[in-house]
Amino acid sequence: MKHILTCCLIFLISSCYKVEEKTTTSSVKSPDSYRWKSLPRPFYLSSTIINEENDIKHMISAWNNPLKKPLCQAYLYTDPGSEGFKDSFTSIEEISTDKYNGFYLVHNDDWPTSKESLGVTILMGRVNNHGEFIIEEADILIRDTNYDFKTVVIHELGHYMGLQHRPERESVMFGSITSDEKKHSPIAVDLKVLARLYNLSYGVTPSSPKDLSVPEGKGQLQRVIIELSADMNCRHYLDGMEIHSHKIN
Repeated sequence: MKHILTCCLIFLISSCYKVEEKTTTSSVKSPDSYRWKSLPRPFYLSSTIINEENDIKHMISAWNNPLKKPLCQAYLYTDPGSEGFKDSFTSIEEISTDKYNGFYLVHNDDWPTSKESLGVTILMGRVNNHGEFIIEEADILIRDTNYDFKTVVIHELGHYMGLQHRPERESVMFGSITSDEKKHSPIAVDLKVLARLYNLSYGVTPSSPKDLSVPEGKGQLQRVIIELSADMNCRHYLDGMEIHSHKIN
């Protein structure tokens, strides 16, 4: 009897931290993985977020330094080459098809997705014949809240490079955060997945000494939106339809 009660107690404790993954029934299939064809392209920091430039660059270094590769790169909205970059926007459709990758801070009144989300990454791309969503353009939006800014930034940078949510609570790619939570460094599993995506040597053996040939995406351009949630229920959208969600019991 004592053994049965002990097993039940262990089960109840562990279930409190279980991540339940639910796929919304629809005719739209969620891509198997996300990545840029070669390396992630640089993005521009809009004037809305320029005061946080140092914090953003700190979080970029948190990803780049362990991998010894500049996977993330940021430029100011005034830098050369940014002549057509939209420094502000009125809709997701407007910035997600402007051919520029941007990073924006958005006030609550103008937040374009669910009010429970703290940040979103918008990925535009096409799926190749390996089931990979090949990113062609991406934008990061962060909502102006009292949550830890760096924690939201490092999470969204992971999505920008192609990472999906992780079940490990300590991972920076966990799908939800609390108001007092601070995560400023990716853990080993975050870096290993990223290294595997781009054939780098952090904790894994590269498949070849050179970048592998990645097939181009085909067909219609699609928009994927991935949210970082404050309500323990994170949502993913493809072309406006919810295709996946993570719920923590």
